[in-house]
Amino acid sequence: MTNLYVIIGEQNTRKSSTVRALSGFHQRGSNQTKPHYIALTNGNTEDFYIEPTSLQEKRINSKDLINKAKHYNNALICLRENSFNNLPDYYSYLNDFITAGWNIKGLAVLGASNLQKGIPISSISPIYETNTINIASNEIAHRIRNSWNWL
Repeated sequence: MTNLYVIIGEQNTRKSSTVRALSGFHQRGSNQTKPHYIALTNGNTEDFYIEPTSLQEKRINSKDLINKAKHYNNALICLRENSFNNLPDYYSYLNDFITAGWNIKGLAVLGASNLQKGIPISSISPIYETNTINIASNEIAHRIRNSWNWL
């Protein structure tokens, strides 16, 4: 079962730069071929599949991501709140991941104070960063990292 961490936001809300600040992952233009590791506050270091650009922008559907990340224990991704490029909104993606047996461990919403459709599972309480235009990406990442128990 893959643990999923998701950054949700529309265009220009610092999703990608926040993922890079959270993870140190900067690979662009190609598929991830080996795990990226992130240290947690419990002393463990976990392997991650990382997509720093929203899945809709990269034209990756949920089935494709599930296949790409199948050999990883964790995934860190970005989603747009609304549908884009003929791909669904965040809610549909999250439902697909839950149906596939993925465990949603963390949600952060950038540039909004709520999600119009809510969250498909009640056990997750998202982090909301509303004013991301005026906050540095490393500050946003710091706040998320603390909430997700990452170093």
